[in-house]
Amino acid sequence: MAVKVAQPWFMHVFALAVAFMAPPIGRRLINTRLVQPALLEGQVQGFDSSNPADGISLLQLGYKVSSATVGPPADNSFIGAKAVKVSQQKGEHANVQPTDVAVLQHKKGPFRKGKGGKKHASVYVTDKPAAINVRPNLGGGPEIINFSIYVKNFFGMTLRSNEFTVDVVVTLRWTDPRVSNVVPASTTNVTIPLAEARRNLWMPDIVVANRAIKGQEQISAAVEVYKDGTVVKIERLLLQLKQHFDVSAFPFDYQRPKIMLNSATLMKEDLVMQASADKTVSGVKPGLFGNREFWFLSHNTTVFEEVDGNLKKSRGKFVMTLKRDWTRYLQTAILPEIFLILISFTVFWMPRATPFAMPRVATNLISFL
Repeated sequence: MAVKVAQPWFMHVFALAVAFMAPPIGRRLINTRLVQPALLEGQVQGFDSSNPADGISLLQLGYKVSSATVGPPADNSFIGAKAVKVSQQKGEHANVQPTDVAVLQHKKGPFRKGKGGKKHASVYVTDKPAAINVRPNLGGGPEIINFSIYVKNFFGMTLRSNEFTVDVVVTLRWTDPRVSNVVPASTTNVTIPLAEARRNLWMPDIVVANRAIKGQEQISAAVEVYKDGTVVKIERLLLQLKQHFDVSAFPFDYQRPKIMLNSATLMKEDLVMQASADKTVSGVKPGLFGNREFWFLSHNTTVFEEVDGNLKKSRGKFVMTLKRDWTRYLQTAILPEIFLILISFTVFWMPRATPFAMPRVATNLISFL
């Protein structure tokens, strides 16, 4: 009589459960036992929302400032916050600066009701100061952005695709009194990288309006900050620009390639472009168009306002006036065409006799070929 052996199917199920559950449980034990600081959860006394350093002291100690139960303060300047433990990754505290804390308050009803009728306030941690998202003259007049364009190199035009390529240096200048604290006391100005300036300063989002798709490459950039609040952004760009070219008068045509700047966000009520009066930082490099297809005649920098429906922009425009060097086409195009016309007209001087019929046909065919 055969003995039936019981299959331990429940052991397989248990083994699969252990295989799936062990890694998450192990990571949780490591995070809670080895990584997190041993800080107790509890109520922290109120801190001054106008002084972000009070909240930073909690963050640097390993606490996280979040929405918490608060009482309605008398002067609406103190918020009681609840500190909870932070899930630290890699066992490191976040490097948070005093300007990285923003307390969100509303003019009307700064507190919102939560569960149980309790009132809450929202405290957020941001990666940059909230002030740099606001333009300096908010509530006053528009921002005046002084601009200049210097053409360093010209790589020619592609008439078939209506494009031209240039290497330019774009200089932007504006005033922001809030940047004076960035400059050390021992100097009157400081130069910082563009990435650092975007994290700590208000930057006008000036872009090249007529650039082609993926037609802009930044070669170098720097921002100069002065003690009096002047900010100068210097940027070298390799641009591929779109523009329609009229070649109906070829090879005696004139071309006017242009570069247009405007704000990507702000309308003309908030930002106005202004051409720089400094001629040394605007124009075309001397001798650039020597031995080129075009002769350089002049350049001009203007500002105009353009309204397209709800899109109302103040734009700056830099225009070069170029004349095509027609002498380059004298031997390659003009003279050959004149000779072909003269050859085709020789048939009228040939006799109409039958023996000259074939020469007349051959002469015409040669002129067409």
